Amino acid sequence: MSGKSGPFLPNIGNPPRALLFSRFGTAEDATMPGMRILSAIALSLLLALSASAGPGTATAAGGRLSAPTPIAEIGAKFLLPADAAPIPIRPLQTRTWTFGNGERSWEENRVNPLEAWRLRELLGEWECMNRALRLSIARVALPPPPKDLDPRCDDVLPEALDEFFSSRPAPSSPDDLRRWAAAFRGAEPSAGPLPLSPPPFARLARLDRLDFADGSALYVLAFARTPATSHLPQATFAVLLRAHGVPADRLRAFAEQQLFAALRPISSQEASAAASASRRAAAASPGLSGSFRPHPTREAAHRSIAAQKNWWAIDSEDYVLLSDLHDGNAKKMARDLLEKLQDARGIYAKMAPPFAATKDDVSVVRIFDTEEEYVDYVGAAHKNTCGLYVPSRRELIIRPIEGAGGRANKYAEILSTALHEGFHQFLHQGTGNANASVWLNEGHATLFETLSIHHHRVEIPEDKGRMHRLLTVLKANPDAVLPTFLQMDYAQYYAGTHEQVLGHYALGWGFTYFLRRGAPLLRGDPYAAVFPRYFEAMKNGASNDEATRAAFEGIDLARLEADFRAFFSPQGSGNRNKALRTPVR
Repeated sequence: MSGKSGPFLPNIGNPPRALLFSRFGTAEDATMPGMRILSAIALSLLLALSASAGPGTATAAGGRLSAPTPIAEIGAKFLLPADAAPIPIRPLQTRTWTFGNGERSWEENRVNPLEAWRLRELLGEWECMNRALRLSIARVALPPPPKDLDPRCDDVLPEALDEFFSSRPAPSSPDDLRRWAAAFRGAEPSAGPLPLSPPPFARLARLDRLDFADGSALYVLAFARTPATSHLPQATFAVLLRAHGVPADRLRAFAEQQLFAALRPISSQEASAAASASRRAAAASPGLSGSFRPHPTREAAHRSIAAQKNWWAIDSEDYVLLSDLHDGNAKKMARDLLEKLQDARGIYAKMAPPFAATKDDVSVVRIFDTEEEYVDYVGAAHKNTCGLYVPSRRELIIRPIEGAGGRANKYAEILSTALHEGFHQFLHQGTGNANASVWLNEGHATLFETLSIHHHRVEIPEDKGRMHRLLTVLKANPDAVLPTFLQMDYAQYYAGTHEQVLGHYALGWGFTYFLRRGAPLLRGDPYAAVFPRYFEAMKNGASNDEATRAAFEGIDLARLEADFRAFFSPQGSGNRNKALRTPVR
């Protein structure tokens, strides 16, 4: 940790930059909605039916178990209920802490150690039986971190967590397993671990159960080591089942008489195929040429969907895209999207030069197959958004476009959202998680959402729709708009009616377009220093207000307003046409 010696004073104990950037608004960081459950009576009947059927046949509502779900990390194949729906694993959340030692202050990006540990152990989660049952599968490879890993604050630097885990053995004793189960479940077991007799043919060396007061149960399992299973990883793993209001004996019967009776180790051929596929994915992704550098973000993203059927990943040099789109052209669309994002990244970097000394330079994009999945993931508060960039989780999330409109139009909307949110993502990561002024951040994101990208050639066209709305705003506000606009914070930018918010977006687009394309045509280029001065102040730790003041220092705002309005006036059409033929600054 850098800095002079002295007391560490955490001035901010929660993430001050928890805004979600969207094309229509922002709000607090989304949380996963609670599991929707059936009534206890209905689920009990379903489980009773399951317990009475033979292995490999039981599911909710009289259906059958699904095809095997292999999990290579533990060498196991599970037969999950046929309606098992994977729950996307959320990326690790970071929090920005401000520290001081009496002489200076600085910021550090930290993570919750318990959340980070759980994500390292977790392999997959599913909702089953009409979302009445939640099932989690995890490795038991790392001990949970202590609460006082860093006594100065609740969160820790990621490298401190890496150092802790690198020197700790896997939990093995009953006390170790009990501590592991308590940390993973978030509650103390009421009993256990209780050794059980493994079901026939499952090839298990151990099957222990830990019970919890709410009726949920966590099982610890390991395959027997024999010549026939010598190819399997020497892994102990856990299965956690939660279903509120269901008698514990019903839940145990489902797990012990069916789920584990149908459990099988993967074959040596399957293990070899999985290893080969993993190596291929690490080296390059289908449809994109070249090999892409290994990166913790890339590896975590691939691992997060490894056990989720229907999910797939495609990589580029600076991105990894995750999706469960199943349309026949989905992967072709995803490859094209990544290529265009990769091309757009060049103009992002030209206009907002990154300055953070960070390894946070691979970005995650997630596209859902259905609107229901999107809303479940981002939360009801953001159900009307086209897409979100969640700064605390470094993830760009895109809503699928359903309904009429044609495939080309739907893809154009997805691409527009990705280019807009992609700038928010790039700026946040490239500036060390700094939160730029809203006029600059949203102004550029809106500018980039209509990028024209063909054969790696990137152009910024004039957005007729934004310009029409901008002219309406300027006509309705004949006096100066820039002084108020430049002082807006995020809450003010997204406040008001839908039309007012769209007016703010139009102002952001128009002002940025003018400074980037129109202002260089003015004699002496009087506004050339605006953006360089802003980013230099930002680099030196200035606040949003301070950076904005630095950017416009010495500039006559009345003259700027007049030039801005003149550029978009009917008399300015010649300059706008000339601007389209002039390289972007």
